[in-house]
Amino acid sequence: MCQFCKVEKNHLIFSTSLVNVFHFPNAVSKFHFVVAPCRHIFKIIDLDDREIKELFQVGRDFARKVSIQNQEIVKYSLVELVDEGDHLHIHFIPRLLDEKSPMINFVFKPDGWAGHIIKDAWKFENVQSLRELNMNEQEQPSEKY
Repeated sequence: MCQFCKVEKNHLIFSTSLVNVFHFPNAVSKFHFVVAPCRHIFKIIDLDDREIKELFQVGRDFARKVSIQNQEIVKYSLVELVDEGDHLHIHFIPRLLDEKSPMINFVFKPDGWAGHIIKDAWKFENVQSLRELNMNEQEQPSEKY
């Protein structure tokens, strides 16, 4: 089964009726997260208007929340990859104050995805801290938009 259709509970941060937000198993930062539509979609042009809006609004809102709590984040860069499998997903990858190398070096190695550039980027504690940031939400994003 597709890893984005059946997100492992220990990676899931939160869900709406249209998208899942989770900490990526091969994260390059403890603040790296992924947003994927719940519906199995290969191409961005196959998203309906509600899904595309939800995908980016949820990602933006959560990146804002994480950035406010973590002042070392300068910005989030977005990477759309359908590199393994065929389920569209957007990586929200933070750029931190002390990072000097270009994003392309940060994310990719000559032979593919860099993953785990930052030692122990994926830890259950990181997922827990990201979940706690979301706990203060009274409404789910799909209800707001």
